[in-house]
Amino acid sequence: MNRFVLNKIGWSFLTVVFVVVLNFFLFRILPGDPARMVRDPRLTQEAIEAIRVRFGLDRPVINCVEQVSPLKLGSCFINPLDTQFFRYVTNLLQGDLGTSFHTQRPVADVLAENLVNTLLLIGPGTILSIILGVFLGLIAAWRSRTAVDYFALLGSLLAWALPTFWFGIILLFWGSSQLGLPIGGKMTVGGNFSSVWEEWLD
Repeated sequence: MNRFVLNKIGWSFLTVVFVVVLNFFLFRILPGDPARMVRDPRLTQEAIEAIRVRFGLDRPVINCVEQVSPLKLGSCFINPLDTQFFRYVTNLLQGDLGTSFHTQRPVADVLAENLVNTLLLIGPGTILSIILGVFLGLIAAWRSRTAVDYFALLGSLLAWALPTFWFGIILLFWGSSQLGLPIGGKMTVGGNFSSVWEEWLD
């Protein structure tokens, strides 16, 4: 049991490391200079260089690699602490997700502002899918190798294979036309709610 848990923890750690490294290099492979994403025609070359210094883009990506796109090799004897990758990992461990080039605001603040709405969208759907999945699994196990079992399996595979963007649009139109549900917006326009619970139910 302990070996199984340690194995799971080890693979989870390696997965996180892989995702972090992949995320870092994917944005370095993209063509163009991130500092020029600040679309202000008044910016001079000196201002762009100041942006590069501020965000650490003037540093080498890693040892021996000055930049990735286009590939430009550099010195292999620099201090690894002075590379973009080390700064990226250090900031990530401290909860610093960087600053948005477009809004000039911390990315963590932007994500936090939209976290509640994201949870409202994902939460009910996740809970419903768990309940429905467990229910279908119990029925399939109870009626194993019968038409009910095969129907539950086929229905689950069909629901899993449907494109979510298409199925979501179909549900929106069906809920609006058949049930009279609003097709957009989080709350009823002009609604007066006395509690968070009433607001959530709406």
